[in-house]
Amino acid sequence: MSDDDFMFEGDEDYEFEFEDDGNEEEDLNVDAENNYYNAKAMREENPKRAKDMFLEIVNESSGDLDEWAFRALKQAIKLCFAADKQEEMLRLYQQLLGSINSTHLTRNYTEKCINNILEYASNSKNAKFLDEFYKATLKTLEKQQNNRLWLKTNMKYAEFFLKQKNFHKFKAIVKQLHKLLDNEEGVDQNRGAHILELYSLEIQFYTEVQDTKHLKEIYDKSLRVRSAIPHPRILGIVRECGGKMHMLERKWKEAQTEFFEAFKCYDEAGSLARIQVLKYLVLASMLSESKINPFDSPETLSYKNNPEIISMTELVDAYERYDVKAVERVLEKHHDDIMNDTFISQYVGKIISTIRSHVLFETIQPLTQVKLDFLAEYLDVSVPVVEQALVDLIVTGKINGRIDAINNVFTSAKVEDTDDLENRLIESTQKVWEKLTRMEKQEA
Repeated sequence: MSDDDFMFEGDEDYEFEFEDDGNEEEDLNVDAENNYYNAKAMREENPKRAKDMFLEIVNESSGDLDEWAFRALKQAIKLCFAADKQEEMLRLYQQLLGSINSTHLTRNYTEKCINNILEYASNSKNAKFLDEFYKATLKTLEKQQNNRLWLKTNMKYAEFFLKQKNFHKFKAIVKQLHKLLDNEEGVDQNRGAHILELYSLEIQFYTEVQDTKHLKEIYDKSLRVRSAIPHPRILGIVRECGGKMHMLERKWKEAQTEFFEAFKCYDEAGSLARIQVLKYLVLASMLSESKINPFDSPETLSYKNNPEIISMTELVDAYERYDVKAVERVLEKHHDDIMNDTFISQYVGKIISTIRSHVLFETIQPLTQVKLDFLAEYLDVSVPVVEQALVDLIVTGKINGRIDAINNVFTSAKVEDTDDLENRLIESTQKVWEKLTRMEKQEA
């Protein structure tokens, strides 16, 4: 298993600072270096033996961990995580945390190591382990007054509670983070990027609880952050949640734009979230009744035949033919893939009704009058469904006409010429006049 598999980079790219302790220490360093690379070569063949060899290097280091002992301890932590030995990993990680202020190591190197370990550990499914992992990190960082790493760790801790739906603890951490970021001297020069990352967490929270009012407020704030060069993944989160917000408001075209921006950000970041948000882009494209296939874009074309996207590709093909039966077949064939996504599933009914409305619109265009029973049979739906679809078309201004609910007949406004309108007006006026005349006679 290589270093890259663990997402740890730059083992060899950092300079280390040593005091001149003479030739004896240099000899020890050479021995430690040789033992380190021997252990590293053993990782794939015998990971347990490799871990023991790394720990021997650590145990031979007296006082603060030197360069090779620190590297060896980091490798041992990685091997523990790969072997799912989380208790041992946590114990070794706490030992590593105690060495981050070592005079032998640069601050940038140790911070990068801790941050990368946190990033990888966050993929664990063991909530208890992760909770202890974050607590141990924060306890050490508070003692060392390392605001920069404390901030990054708390961002991940807040995200952890958000995924656990522990909103009480999530909001408590967010409050602490706002307090630190409100003090411009409390953090580094990347304050703008940190603020945007915090906003992205809040946006996810308000999206989860469907608090549209606060979601819109934070979303608008995030778009006004100008002094930041954030990670594209953070921008992707903001844009994705913006798209979901517009979907709740039934602003399909705006949602389509936001999901496309989110997809590009995730794609740039190499995030797997690009697949999910591409599905949302396809969904918004259909609901907006766009004439452009979302997979015609150069950015999305290469994903058209992706196995994880094929369900949405087939759905788009059926939609473009306005074939309700084909859509239903796709939904049945890919039921779990589509309906298990709670966000997509809530709009499936709307997709079907959109197609039916289009077919209904095309059907009644050449007609002046038509029975609802005929339309219901043609569309293979009930009369109330047809009636509601006609009402929607009238309200949105796509058709002009009236529904006779008593006789179940739709009449297009095209047959209501000037003579018809005049005759109905005279007839209506005459009826009113006759009614008033009867009332006068009764009073007399």
